[in-house]
Amino acid sequence: MMSRVIVALTETGYSPIADSLYEYIQFEGNLPEEDEVIALFKDNAGNLSEYGHKLNRLFIERVQHILLCGVRTPIYEQAKKLLRIEENFCEEDSSNDSFKISFAGITYQDPSTEELEALDVIIRNYSLTYLQDNVVVANTYTLSVPAEAVNKIKEIDTDGICEPIVDYSCGVSSTHIIETGYLRERVEQNGDGTNVQEYYESIWKIISDYIPNFMEIKAHKPDFLVLYASYTN
Repeated sequence: MMSRVIVALTETGYSPIADSLYEYIQFEGNLPEEDEVIALFKDNAGNLSEYGHKLNRLFIERVQHILLCGVRTPIYEQAKKLLRIEENFCEEDSSNDSFKISFAGITYQDPSTEELEALDVIIRNYSLTYLQDNVVVANTYTLSVPAEAVNKIKEIDTDGICEPIVDYSCGVSSTHIIETGYLRERVEQNGDGTNVQEYYESIWKIISDYIPNFMEIKAHKPDFLVLYASYTN
């Protein structure tokens, strides 16, 4: 239901982000309470730009919540790490505030309602297709990949540095744990041009052939990659 109070307080010109996100948030039924917005306005009546910044941020947080609410709890933290928001707020004048929102490398600048709806579909599909929940470890990404990807990783291990991979095969599927943090530390210690460096980079290249925008995960420097490979497809 439309809130005339919130509409009025987002159309002051000081909160362009809130104004542009209103339709999407309203459609999802997640508008902030009128009292919350009125309190923001009253608390910052002497500095409307500060009011604009806070209202813009409140609406951005609402959008973030909406986009992640459809992600299952076991993979929520993985999806949350892939959803990035970059605020570009103008300190002197909130009417010039803008922001970027991205997921796994797909980015929208000051997204429209249609773009947020598209991003919602992207997040749901990506989470269902590539993220798995069979292992819960801090700073870990658990991913679903074809068995072919795992086989290619094993093929390049010509120097016996593949010991971080553990294979629990049951004939139908297998789970492989790659200690990327361990490998990354060895690369930093030994420098570029080593076998460890080549192997480490090849892991990311191989998996990126099967998972869109996979290099975005590399930027988070995970300590573990858990690969779930199915042999039934």
